[in-house]
Amino acid sequence: MEHKLHEVTGFKLLPPDAIEVQFDDGMSQKINLDGVLEGPLYGPLKNPALFAKVKLDPETRNLVWPNGADFDPEILHDWPRRKDDLLNAARKWKVADVKKEVSESAFTVQEICLYVVVGLVAGVLSKFFSQPDSHDLLARIILATAGSLGGGLCRRFIPRDPSSSAFQPLPMASAALGALIFVLIASKILG
Repeated sequence: MEHKLHEVTGFKLLPPDAIEVQFDDGMSQKINLDGVLEGPLYGPLKNPALFAKVKLDPETRNLVWPNGADFDPEILHDWPRRKDDLLNAARKWKVADVKKEVSESAFTVQEICLYVVVGLVAGVLSKFFSQPDSHDLLARIILATAGSLGGGLCRRFIPRDPSSSAFQPLPMASAALGALIFVLIASKILG
């Protein structure tokens, strides 16, 4: 079976998400990428400004975008036969993106444990810095833990670097701040 390799020789943008591609064998394809632009690599190309930055790589003779996205010239050349496969793949990329967003927005067990520990420590410490006749330690611990969880919830609204695996102090700081605020408010109301 002979497999002919094709190279892209030129292109013309057809906004918002289509492109006409010319190949080295003289063939030309009008390719509508609607429905294909999903996932972390191709999804950003939905942005018309980024989509318009497509270039013809002189070395690989392929269309490339600044974010690293590209399409195999063979797929583009045989678009009528290959489009459905790419659309099916894009549906999976889209589902994977949604699952990733949900998992990134949910509290992990480690985060909940961290917030509870911060709350416990804040509750115990608040007992030592308050008057001896103030309300009991268990109430302070419960309030501090609730504040710590609240601080952790507030942290969800602050962007962080998901590519970094290094310890990020923001969750701890927001949990401690939440615990401190709850203990101070409770001390004023109950004490």
